[in-house]
Amino acid sequence: MEDIWRHVMTKQRVLSILVRVTEYALSAIFLYLGVTRYLTGAHTLGRVLMASAELTVGILILARVSQMVSTPAVIVIAATEVALFSRPPLMAIACVSAHVITVRFHRRDETPLPDR
Repeated sequence: MEDIWRHVMTKQRVLSILVRVTEYALSAIFLYLGVTRYLTGAHTLGRVLMASAELTVGILILARVSQMVSTPAVIVIAATEVALFSRPPLMAIACVSAHVITVRFHRRDETPLPDR
């Protein structure tokens, strides 16, 4: 019986690590986009606001703020990237999907296994 719990704990630990790596990668993408937008000369108001929003979302994800705050922010940023800056819609969908998946698995990860 202990082997079953060990297997469940190992599987849960691997999932937890994958979720954290995905969160860090997504945060790094938003931080990278925000910083590069500033460094390449965000001369218009739209680019300055977009860079600020990307940096904010990157920090929100990194700080693991609640999903009620971070998920709409990720969706708005992704939609704005597609609408205003002609980013590929597939990239926006991938960003939003990765965020939603990490939020879902993060919630499961917080529930402890029953003691035996």
